[in-house]
Parts: sequence; structure tokens; C-alpha cells
Amino acid sequence: MERQDPKLLKDLIPLLVQESGWQTGLLHADILDAWDRVVDEPVRLATTQKYVKNHILYCHLSSSTMRYMLQGSLNYYCQQINALVGLGTVKKIVLR
Repeated sequence: MERQDPKLLKDLIPLLVQESGWQTGLLHADILDAWDRVVDEPVRLATTQKYVKNHILYCHLSSSTMRYMLQGSLNYYCQQINALVGLGTVKKIVLR
């Protein structure tokens, strides 16, 4: 086995992530974190479960009143999340 030139760790980590297929999981984690950053504290506390599937963010809220009040703001939150994570990452937000 031949010796290779030394490489920086910061150059190897993106290769490891790409080869192991972790990009999707890391992107989903970033989206879920972005939801917590863009919504107000009462909404964050009322969010019981959230997940991403097919570029759609699903959020379960414990308050039906809050769910109704947020319906008009979903496009705004979608734009804010995409600004944080990457343009076009989240296409729609569904509240349940």
C-alpha cells in the first residue's frame, strides 16, 4: 500500500458524508431545527412532533386553535426556513 499525501480533515468530512449517504438526514435535521428558529415560542412549545417527507415539513401541534391561526402564515414560514436551509428545500408545510 502506497503512502498518500496528508489531507485536511475539513476536506475529508464532506467526502465521508457524501459516500455514506448522510446528506438527506443532515438536511432534514437542519429543516427541523429551522422550524424551531422561525416560529414563536408558543408555537415551538405546542409542536409535539415534526418530520420531513418528500420536501414537505409535517408539524403536529397540540393546539387546534394555534393550528388554525397559523394556516395563513405557512408560506411565510416556508420562505423563512428555505432562507436558512437552502432555497427550494421545503416546498410545503402541513400542520396536523
